[in-house]
Amino acid sequence: MEVLNRLLTKGCQNVQRATHAILLLCMTATACAPRPFPDMSPFPETPGAEAVVYLIGDAGLATPTTPIIAQLRRDVAQRSRDAEVVVVYLGDNIYEKGLHEPGHPDHAKDAAYLDAQIDVLRGVDAKAIFVPGNHDWGYGGARGLAQIRRQAAYIAEAAREGVDVTFLPAAGCPGPAVLPVGRRALLVFIESNLWLRDHDWSESGSCENTSLEESLASLRGILQQNGDGDGRHVVVMAHHPLKTYGPHGGYFGLKDQFFPLTNLWGPLYIPIPFVYPIWRNSGTSSKDMSHGRYQRMGDQFAAVFSEFPGQPLAHVGGHDHNLQVFDGREYGADYILVSGIGSKQSNVGLDDALFAAGRQNRELGYMRLEFFRDGSVLLSVVTDGTVSCDDRAACPGEPQLRYWRWLAGR
Repeated sequence: MEVLNRLLTKGCQNVQRATHAILLLCMTATACAPRPFPDMSPFPETPGAEAVVYLIGDAGLATPTTPIIAQLRRDVAQRSRDAEVVVVYLGDNIYEKGLHEPGHPDHAKDAAYLDAQIDVLRGVDAKAIFVPGNHDWGYGGARGLAQIRRQAAYIAEAAREGVDVTFLPAAGCPGPAVLPVGRRALLVFIESNLWLRDHDWSESGSCENTSLEESLASLRGILQQNGDGDGRHVVVMAHHPLKTYGPHGGYFGLKDQFFPLTNLWGPLYIPIPFVYPIWRNSGTSSKDMSHGRYQRMGDQFAAVFSEFPGQPLAHVGGHDHNLQVFDGREYGADYILVSGIGSKQSNVGLDDALFAAGRQNRELGYMRLEFFRDGSVLLSVVTDGTVSCDDRAACPGEPQLRYWRWLAGR
């Protein structure tokens, strides 16, 4: 009997080892074989855009030599010669806990990440808007509010030095804040974090709107006035997207499904199959779409948007570290865009997305909106072109157009 038990135990161990080997082979194949980008028809020749808006989120680990940041800097410098240019950083501008106070061990590192993004605007005739993300708050309560105010003050100091950068909405305020761009675009900025966290409104200071209800009413007024007036294309910007097929929307790659502890420490390959996705999809975190607060936020914005057919043209977010384009009509917008791959990557599903690229494609990227005088709007999705490099850290790459679509006109 003892011999039989030893044989059974050894057999079970061999099966377990074989199973782990198969899983590792599957994950290696998935990691090493990028999902192919879609074949696109030739990019239209489109000179004469009067305004160009760049969308890049979650750039809070980027450095000046990060290929996508260097490429963005060159692109902004070139396009700003003949068009009004705005770069929108869609939150999580500093990982992991926002900008700590001077004297804190992480302050210099935090500031360096922010400087890499600010420097994109130095010496060029363009502006940047920094939208707050959940990592920019870093903490709950008054300490988190201090982090977000410190970042806003740091950006304001850069503005006083002559760089055209602004933090919107005002720190700790829900917005909306409004920025007209050219004659055809109206950018609207929302602090979506306040929908998802406990916030003491008495600490917010002199916010124009001091509740989420007032913020929604102001958004409704902006869309109403735009419909009655010059009819610009409205693009609503926030850190959290209304739709995503990344991890915050419930999609996980094999590594997260079987070895979730590697999120805490890379070498920690301890198999805990399926527990992590089930936990994330159970609504435990307000940062995920499965949480009641996140769902309520989506319902509230969808209710406002549905009152104004054709507005907004797009709702834009980051948060998930990938690039996604959706038909947005289920939320009352023409399109939903996710551009959160400025310095980190996560897996993404395709499902009914018009376009999706993430960790499987192994490139960072951003989106670009071009607004033309005739009212047409062109979306381009650009990646850093480093996937074929042997040493990607030392490879400058070449910007690659991976997807384009007319969002209006043409």
